[in-house]
Amino acid sequence: MHTLVRGTFFGVDVVGSTAPVRTDRSLLTVRRVLYDALEHALRRAGFQPGACDLLDRGDGIMCVLAAELEPGLVVDVVAPALAVALRGHNRSAGPAEEIRLRAVLHTGVTAVDSRGYIGKDISLAFGLLDAPELRRAMAEGSADLVLAVTDEAWARLSTRQPPALQDEFVHAVLSYRDRSTPVRIVALPTHSHAVDQLPRSAHRDTRPPLPRTTRPALRDEDTTS
Repeated sequence: MHTLVRGTFFGVDVVGSTAPVRTDRSLLTVRRVLYDALEHALRRAGFQPGACDLLDRGDGIMCVLAAELEPGLVVDVVAPALAVALRGHNRSAGPAEEIRLRAVLHTGVTAVDSRGYIGKDISLAFGLLDAPELRRAMAEGSADLVLAVTDEAWARLSTRQPPALQDEFVHAVLSYRDRSTPVRIVALPTHSHAVDQLPRSAHRDTRPPLPRTTRPALRDEDTTS
C-alpha cells in the first residue's frame, strides 16, 4: 500500500564529496556539520520536528517538507542560514572538510510506502542536483551554496509572499535526462543576509532533533530494469 502526498523537496548535495583529499573520517565530519547546520536552519524557520523528513543520501540530504509548510521560508530563512553556517565552518576547515552545496527547491506530489518515497517530482529534485548547469554555476563562483528554485516552487512563493531575495535570482535552465527545467538561481550567502539579519526565535530552542531517515528515497530509475 502507498499514499500520495503533496510536499516540498529541498535537496542539498556536497560538492566534491569523492575528491581524493576526502577520507572516511573527514566525510563523517562533513556529514555531522551539514546535519547540524541544516537542522538549525530548519528550526530557525520555525519548522516543527515531524514536519520535515530528512533522507540521508551519503553525500547529501533530501528534506521532504509537509505541504502546509511555507516554501518561501526555505528561500528566505533556511537556505541563507545554512549558507552562513557553512561560511563560518569553511573559514577554519581544511580542504578535506570544506562544505559547499548545490541545492534545489521543488514542489509536487510523491508516493510513500514502507520503503520510502518515489515519484517523478522527487526524482526530478534529485536529478537537478546533478544538472551540469548547476555544477558549472557552482564551479564558476566562490559561493558556499547555490540554490535553484523550479518554476513550480517559485509559483508557490509568488502567490503568497515574494521572497526577500527575489532580486538576487537569475533565470536559467537545468538539464535532467531529456528534460529541460526552467529555474531561478541564487548564490549564497549574499551581502544582504549577514548572520544578524536572519529571522530567529526569541527563545532558546529545546525541541528534539528533527527525524532522520536513513533508508534511501527511491529514484525513478530504481523501478526500471
